Amino acid sequence: MHHAATRLADGRALIFGGKKSNVSFLSDLQIFDPVTGVFDRAGRTFSSRTVANVVPTVDGGAVVLGGLSCSFNGCDNPVETFLVAAGGGTSDGPDLLHGRASASATVLLDGSILVAGGYASSSVAFVERLAP
Repeated sequence: MHHAATRLADGRALIFGGKKSNVSFLSDLQIFDPVTGVFDRAGRTFSSRTVANVVPTVDGGAVVLGGLSCSFNGCDNPVETFLVAAGGGTSDGPDLLHGRASASATVLLDGSILVAGGYASSSVAFVERLAP
């Protein structure tokens, strides 16, 4: 539950993270193919997160950003983003200025991503533009 998903340019869907049974946070990337009805593993990110965002990129891949990452030491809102290549695999993306969960992320015509709102320890009243 609380995973993130986006439609990729080829019609498949990329699903990331979430929570399993309110206990563990997930870092899995899976691709769902609606033609075959099959889920395939597409790797993992370097960080387990829930209530994150996944948005498509103009090159057919996606960006994972924001979210909430928790451990026995507490929770935080990571600023790191991950780029997911169209063929699979991840790499580090540009950092957000403000870590946030449940934000709005919209791809603009130039391929940049407008990230707004969300929450950290309280509401995040910042808007930023991310250029992956």
